[in-house]
Amino acid sequence: MVCIFAVLQIAMINTACAETYLKIGLKYGNKSVSKCTLYSESGFYGFADGENVFSANEGKLTVKATETGIEIRGAENCYYSLNNGLQTVEITPASGEIIELDNIPYRGSVMFSFDVNGIKVINCVETESYLKSVVPSEMPASWHIEALKAQAVCARNYALSNLNKYKSYGFDMDDTTANQVYKGVNSENENSSKAVEETKGISLMHDGKLVQTFFYSSGAGTTEDVKNVWGSEIPYLKSVAVPGEEVREWEEVFTAYDLTERMKKVGIDIGNVQKIEITKRSEAGRVTEVIITGDKGEYKAEREKARTVFGLKSALYDIEVSGNKSELPDISGYSPAVQGAVLGKYIFELLLNPLGFTEDAVYTFKGKGNGHAVGLSQYGAKALAESGYTYEQILTHFYTGSYIESNQ
Repeated sequence: MVCIFAVLQIAMINTACAETYLKIGLKYGNKSVSKCTLYSESGFYGFADGENVFSANEGKLTVKATETGIEIRGAENCYYSLNNGLQTVEITPASGEIIELDNIPYRGSVMFSFDVNGIKVINCVETESYLKSVVPSEMPASWHIEALKAQAVCARNYALSNLNKYKSYGFDMDDTTANQVYKGVNSENENSSKAVEETKGISLMHDGKLVQTFFYSSGAGTTEDVKNVWGSEIPYLKSVAVPGEEVREWEEVFTAYDLTERMKKVGIDIGNVQKIEITKRSEAGRVTEVIITGDKGEYKAEREKARTVFGLKSALYDIEVSGNKSELPDISGYSPAVQGAVLGKYIFELLLNPLGFTEDAVYTFKGKGNGHAVGLSQYGAKALAESGYTYEQILTHFYTGSYIESNQ
């Protein structure tokens, strides 16, 4: 990857990057903007197609969408107009590492291009600088340094494994939980930056390849085999016990009506929900199959869908059902004909709703943990670090048969 900012020296010589740079999508698609501002005390350099197209001594620039492209202005001058929708303008601070985008400081450079939705904004940032923002955004910076180091290696592996993930948009990853949370310089912390620096260039490997370092919040004492979550067979993503991990309990309560409406919203048409039955669990105890029955049919939710179909924190749960039941009224004082009619109606309702619960039924989901449970549990890493594990031991515990490799 060639990245102009990485090679800017005082003499402005353009050569290949010595480090790996990432392109992080900040604004794109329906999040594109019509206008934004840049700030740098040292002024700016602008590049297009690898060529230096302007220099600005002003500390503030405005980037604005026009009918035909993008216009870049200072207080006194129009520095550049981009009229080709396929062109990208990259703006760097004239000196130093920090450039502010709409009052948020970022390291590296900011890239702009025009699409039908407005201005697409990308931050081009060196990997280690990116990690200094990601690690404290994903794990509390106050946690044990060895847990933070494990998180740093996981985040580095994830970034390097996902280069060009959003190739059609022109960047590698975005800044949301869909990838890794990235907030620029504001989220950096001395403790987590130390963890990044002390693991610089270190990756986690298995059989000569980068490990897919999936991570999540809490597994309540055990991780899950990936085959039970996403159906894959990956040798290093097996279920392991996590000694000492804090058990974080949760509870979600839904009425039958709530669940019926939720099924509709996720595109499942089974009518009014009448019954939910857990039919399979993994060896670790997580629900891997649940059948939801309505008055128009049933739906079988398997693996990860056994939690996401209900919007639950984890698949380690049980269900309690309560509420009013349809009951046979006292028919002793009626004629045989009326008794038969009432009894027939009761049996018919029972056939439609085997559990006998009415629309007032309440389903209480009681569970433990938070997340998909594949790979590293962050609370588990915290517990292991506090018990004396090094970050290498933490990583090789969660990713079976993995090993550390350094390019330093």
